[in-house]
Amino acid sequence: MKRILLASCVAMGLTLGGFAVTSMPARAAVVTNQDVSGPGATLNPCNGDTVTFSGTEHLLITSTTDSAGGTHVDIHSNFADVHGVGTDGTAYTLNARANAHQNVNLGAGEATVLFRGSVISHGSSPNYYFSQLFHVTQNANGEVTAQPYEFDTDCQG
Repeated sequence: MKRILLASCVAMGLTLGGFAVTSMPARAAVVTNQDVSGPGATLNPCNGDTVTFSGTEHLLITSTTDSAGGTHVDIHSNFADVHGVGTDGTAYTLNARANAHQNVNLGAGEATVLFRGSVISHGSSPNYYFSQLFHVTQNANGEVTAQPYEFDTDCQG
């Protein structure tokens, strides 16, 4: 699951690179609303167990172009009915959501991705909660001028 979301975020980040738009009339939102199924794996930072998940990520993507030629993309993602098993045999449930926003105009732009969730153990292994925040700013010359990244986890149980 993390791999699917990461691919969405990477695609958004790549759009920033060298994206040049000339002035054009405003365009209505282009909407993509789809479910993506597949496996994914993550490490439980509380005990080192590798957890392999399967389930569905729901994606809602909107894209608009304004009258100044700016492009605005919003991605909302949530994970429903996602279950996993750790290498120690513990069953887990993943509850997570992500929001990404991107604004680009004449090559300059910025993008922010916030990914939060919980991995709940159905055994004696600890639960954990996570939050990832990524932001990138690029000037019209294609130079990255800011790229802060935060990743926090909290072990409980």
